[in-house]
Amino acid sequence: MKRKQKAESRRRNTGTAKRILFFCLLPAAYCLLIFSAAHAQVGDFEGRSIAAVDVVLEGTPADPTAQSEFKAMLKVDAGGEYSAVNVRQSLHDLYASGRVASARVEVDETAAGARSAPIRVRFVVQRQIVIAGVTIRIGPTTGTPVAPDEIRARLNLLEPGRRFSIPAIEKNADEIQTYMRDRGYYKAAVEHAETPDPGDATGTRRIVVYTITPGEQAHVGQFITKVDGFDQTAVQPSLKLQPGAPFTRDLLGDDLTRIKQALIAQGYMAPQLNEPDVKFDSEKNEINIEQTGKVGPKVEVSFLHYDLKESKQQKLLPIKREGNLDYSV
Repeated sequence: MKRKQKAESRRRNTGTAKRILFFCLLPAAYCLLIFSAAHAQVGDFEGRSIAAVDVVLEGTPADPTAQSEFKAMLKVDAGGEYSAVNVRQSLHDLYASGRVASARVEVDETAAGARSAPIRVRFVVQRQIVIAGVTIRIGPTTGTPVAPDEIRARLNLLEPGRRFSIPAIEKNADEIQTYMRDRGYYKAAVEHAETPDPGDATGTRRIVVYTITPGEQAHVGQFITKVDGFDQTAVQPSLKLQPGAPFTRDLLGDDLTRIKQALIAQGYMAPQLNEPDVKFDSEKNEINIEQTGKVGPKVEVSFLHYDLKESKQQKLLPIKREGNLDYSV
């Protein structure tokens, strides 16, 4: 009698014959989430006959072909018996296909209060959004040109067919920002948007659009060379980054090579140049550069009983060309 009363009270408290089991699948693992009203009655479904199994798409238009393909992955089917183990395995297989972002299971009773009545099982699936392509829009530049192909070469994890991921899109926006600074556009703004692929009827493909506003290119404020034992006046006129000149990392690399070659020309092999200190003054939109280092050892190269012109020495000897004192050189 007490068991009967408890069962009757439990049915009144639920207030509905529909019970929903949520299985939330995550990339590394999956967890079972159950409404508190149905938590005590999970065992009611185990072993019960299944009247129907459906797959419903959430967030995207219905796609009978995809729904049939998802249904073929399930470990439960109409006419069989309900098994929580098989349901979890079905969810795992759906996610493992790479086509599902998340999924959950809903279970309905066909007859209220009839514990032996068949049940209906519904898999509610959110399809995985993938990247259809990347569009790069660049505003007008007033200085050094900006090449879309060079920007594309810096993008990663955004190939067509890849999983759509906001963190990956934002990371690549940072890569574009770094490229723009290398070109001297320190005040460049990079925005991204994601739009549905107009040629996709499934609603699962997105086009990533990056809009770049370069702004004014930064110019050089001053370029100071502080290499102990080296007079920069000899090389200063040949540097490309003169005060007021547009700044780019490529030009800075060229000037550092000129400084090194000037040291080698004076017989200072293996000059020790530190990483240049590059500071951006946002108010003036200018770059101030300071190069420090040491001249390195003074080296003379001679040939016993043989004369070799300096131009030939530069061509044949890495020590003269690169200023490298490694034993292998």
